[in-house]
Amino acid sequence: MLRKLFSLTLVLFLSVSVCACGKTPEKEEIVEIQPKIVKNFNDGVSSYSGSILMYDLEYQKPLTEKMQSLKQSETYTIDSPLVVYNPYETDYLSLYVYFESKQEVTLDYKIYSKQGEFLPLARSFKKDYSGNSLLNKKTEFQLTGLVKDKLNTIELKTYNKKGRFVKGVSFEFDTTNLSPYIPDDSEVKSADFDKLEKNGFYFVSGLYPWQEVPTNPNYEQEHYFGATLLDVEGHCRSYIVSPLYKIDRPCVYKDKLIYTVSRGHLAFVNMKGEVENVVVMSQPTDNETISLHHDILVDGDNLILLANIEEDSIEEDDLFYKIDLTTYEKELMFRLSDLIDGITAQTQWSHTNSMFIEEGDNGTKDMYISTRYRSTVFKIEDIYNSPEISYMMSSTTFFDDYEIPKLRPVNIENEKNMIAGQHTVNVIRENIFEDRTLGKSQYYLSVFNNLAYVEFIENLCFEDFIDLEEIMNGEQSAVQVYLIDEDKMTYEKVYDVRTKKSFAQGGAMLYNNRFIVSSCQGNTVYEIDFQGNILFEVVAERKYRAYKILF
Repeated sequence: MLRKLFSLTLVLFLSVSVCACGKTPEKEEIVEIQPKIVKNFNDGVSSYSGSILMYDLEYQKPLTEKMQSLKQSETYTIDSPLVVYNPYETDYLSLYVYFESKQEVTLDYKIYSKQGEFLPLARSFKKDYSGNSLLNKKTEFQLTGLVKDKLNTIELKTYNKKGRFVKGVSFEFDTTNLSPYIPDDSEVKSADFDKLEKNGFYFVSGLYPWQEVPTNPNYEQEHYFGATLLDVEGHCRSYIVSPLYKIDRPCVYKDKLIYTVSRGHLAFVNMKGEVENVVVMSQPTDNETISLHHDILVDGDNLILLANIEEDSIEEDDLFYKIDLTTYEKELMFRLSDLIDGITAQTQWSHTNSMFIEEGDNGTKDMYISTRYRSTVFKIEDIYNSPEISYMMSSTTFFDDYEIPKLRPVNIENEKNMIAGQHTVNVIRENIFEDRTLGKSQYYLSVFNNLAYVEFIENLCFEDFIDLEEIMNGEQSAVQVYLIDEDKMTYEKVYDVRTKKSFAQGGAMLYNNRFIVSSCQGNTVYEIDFQGNILFEVVAERKYRAYKILF
């Protein structure tokens, strides 16, 4: 398995109940019920109050109060649960479910079509994202996975603390004309279904057509940021709105999903679908405006944020912040310019677009970053205590005048197609190729190489990115893997899979010995294995980055 990136991929394991002593498992009888489903929960309850819309805590407050009142209005059981469509407006293809039990139970649910119109989605709520038990007499969750304009069947099953089946019910929910904001299904170009998990879903972040904001019909714009979950048939199974900025990376911590909702706001959404907290990067009284920029990830009890400074619309310097997830306190870790002796922030902004963190020496943590404007990957050691650049891997000469160790190509011809305007960086420390065995000082480093096949530009920098489409001249982008040898200070390209062109944005994220690839301008999301086989290809217009989630 790959060395685990902290919250790079959200993975929820299905728990399986097994009877001891060789007894025959009890029959899981499912009873059909007809609960009253509240569809228009927010009518007249809350109104638009700020730029981040439904993620404003003042907007959420009356919704939470109404839900509390509903829960107290009568006794709800699994036979007669409280069911509400998208009460907190955080997922337009979800249902909120609440009921109480006499004993502590966990919940499994499944959403499927009796007519076989779409693949079933099954999920277990036995543990939260950090592995803590969810046993409780009160069951309260957001159920994601509906398919729009279909008759959906929802199945609920409870289990006791020994993992034994307690009770099961099912009910139907018609999503026809449910909401005008939900994106259409996507066209699957190819899929090797025998090699794809049927319960695996593609988290696709980017732009979506939208004529008006649901919480403020007077605020119209052509497109809106958000994210969908796509199944392997292309059905949209979730739609999350991000009002003013793309969702760079979905992260989880304990019972919360964390994502960006603007350049200055991070939302913390609990497993009920409720916005529990919002972190603001800058206050109006601050001297500098700190903006989130392209990546976040969880490392233990810390949320690491990639940010920059905006002054008079000029973005300056790459900043690395951490948020203590136990206190929500924010702290600047370092600036990239601080690590490069003699350089100034104003002349250096490198446009860092992704991070990868792993264990370093003596309990420290190391970080790998991809910088787009300098076509350079940096390795930074000991990021929490004494950050220092260990090396750079670059096809440009921009940093050559600074005392930074630079990796050399094994084959100089390889450097002509070296990284250029690249996005995303990942480290792989396992033997992923049959004909190669990693040495002690060796590992693989992968990138999504946006300008992989352009004519080599020796000092590709900010000013060269004005006419990117013209620079590409019809060439493709690529997922590339390099063999790094830190003892010899060398790199060698060992994997190269071409994709549709993406002259800016996009990425190749690791998932279960595969790459989940988004070609933004190529309007395509792929799943590609380490042998270079394209296992899945789906049309995804103007989508920034994609991940894989296994329920």
